[in-house]
Amino acid sequence: MSLEAAMPVGELVEELSPQGRFRTYPAYRESGVRWLGGLPVHWATRRLKFVATSRPSNVDKKSAEGEIPVRLCNYVDVYKNDYITPDLDFMQATADPAELAKFRLRRGDVLITKDSEEWNDIAVPAFVTQDFDDVVCGYHLSQVRAHADLMDGEYLFRSFRASGVAEQFQVAAKGVTRFGIAAGAIGGVIFPVPPLDEQRAIAAFLDHETARIDALITKKQRLIELLAEKRTTLISHAVTKGLDPAVPMKPSGVSWLPDMPRHWRIRSLKFFSNLKSRSFIDGDWIETPFITYEGIRLIQCGNIGTGVYEEQGFRCISEDTFHELRCTAVLPGDVLICRMRSSPRILAGRACQAPPLGNRMVTAVDNCIVKCADDVDPRLLVYQLSSKAYLEYIEAIARGGTRDRISRRMLGAVRLACPPPKEQRAIADLLDHACAQARALIDCAGSAIDRLHEYRSALISAAVTGKIDVRGEARAQ
Repeated sequence: MSLEAAMPVGELVEELSPQGRFRTYPAYRESGVRWLGGLPVHWATRRLKFVATSRPSNVDKKSAEGEIPVRLCNYVDVYKNDYITPDLDFMQATADPAELAKFRLRRGDVLITKDSEEWNDIAVPAFVTQDFDDVVCGYHLSQVRAHADLMDGEYLFRSFRASGVAEQFQVAAKGVTRFGIAAGAIGGVIFPVPPLDEQRAIAAFLDHETARIDALITKKQRLIELLAEKRTTLISHAVTKGLDPAVPMKPSGVSWLPDMPRHWRIRSLKFFSNLKSRSFIDGDWIETPFITYEGIRLIQCGNIGTGVYEEQGFRCISEDTFHELRCTAVLPGDVLICRMRSSPRILAGRACQAPPLGNRMVTAVDNCIVKCADDVDPRLLVYQLSSKAYLEYIEAIARGGTRDRISRRMLGAVRLACPPPKEQRAIADLLDHACAQARALIDCAGSAIDRLHEYRSALISAAVTGKIDVRGEARAQ
């Protein structure tokens, strides 16, 4: 049965119902555990400490004289990977011989996060796929080793993903700004325990099924990448070549720009503004004490996406602060350019139009405001500031310490191709339509990925808690 062809992604989760793809066990009994409910009659429940040994690690990256060189499996290795394999880039560290003997990784170990900044990131598991002679379990992690006569390591790994099991760890986590779970609390968590041969069958079934789901997720992610690449290519071509393939071309005279239509001209970015007072200006230096949760909306760097406004966070300033700091008002349609790089993918120089949020707006000092001239379509300017060649150019000239920035003076000197107003509108109209189509397809693929992750989690929970009987399914694979 093809997971991709079986039914729309939005209906996949319903496969887990007793009337869906999988059958249930012939008979159940009450487990006595509220979150678990009914349990197959031949299954048991056990606290983790009775079926496995859990050791919280204190091996850190600090070195001490006389210690042995080792590689450290750390929090990120576990948090970002289901499996601990030899191809991971482990941190170099040292450990004393006793630590190496105690925390050396062995096939079948399950490593879990024992503390985190987010309570729902407690007890995220990863399975160790082979013996490692020189890799040890690092700090912020606990090493869980199943008792071979009672618990299969791969089944135990999958069980950590069951919603009821995960919630027990989250409830037991303590902290305010950082959450952690004590060794005793880890050992006290209740797990469903089928017979050992059945554990192995469930683990084998889940290995096969999650691999199929993950492959489909990878396909959807690749589709999103291709759609984004196609959109970027279309934007870059339209804002440098125009819409008429037969138009005569000329050198742009700008090192990073290709040839452009002969009737276009080059214009510095600052001259795309209307040249009135505060028409090309940085946002305002608004420090934390001035921020409120109601009043005039503060648009921050995180709100500036590449060509789109990103609604995230919600910060405001008061009317009094607006007048005291002599802030510049941002109007719907103004072009906002973020002068600071936020991440390797979120580059300095990215831009969007200010949206109609329904109330007055200001912006942060690392954002530049452009109030466009009458002969400039702000949509086209945003598309120009989203082109690959422009962003690569800004990336090359931006400077900074912890984060690269470009000054407003440098930004204003950036030279861009400028078509006649009528042609600007035609290009912007075409790109609006094409980008809306691409965005719809990207959103659809993103929604499919979300539902596949949902289905994956539900499938694991159903299998390891006995809500579906996969013994025959495992043999049929």
